[in-house]
Amino acid sequence: MSVDQMLNQFCAAFSAKNAEAVAALFDEQGLLEFPFAGQRLVGRREIANGVARMCENLDSVSISVRSKRATEQFVISEGRMSFRRTASKEEVSCAISIVVERGKSGAARISTYYDTYAIRPWVDGKIFATG
Repeated sequence: MSVDQMLNQFCAAFSAKNAEAVAALFDEQGLLEFPFAGQRLVGRREIANGVARMCENLDSVSISVRSKRATEQFVISEGRMSFRRTASKEEVSCAISIVVERGKSGAARISTYYDTYAIRPWVDGKIFATG
């Protein structure tokens, strides 16, 4: 599978909240870097569990790619991520970049980058005490 196909399948599987399909894209000891996970996820089982935890409080999530550049080994892309938490029903959208690195039998690494500054207060609640 090409890195471009891995990227497309990652976006589709994550948008479907299909943790097992996300994990299946990786090498046995692949690495997923997704800030909402709270830590780096290593290995298919940990990736599946981490993605499932991230998605369990979301009504919906969507990752779409607008542009990308690829070689045989890597693809880097930019697009949008939108999601709605079950608790608040408010939709949040932000720019996202995704890097996919090819491994021997799947993705060796998928790293996501997005501006969490605008999202953190919404996800975690108020940052500063008010009284």
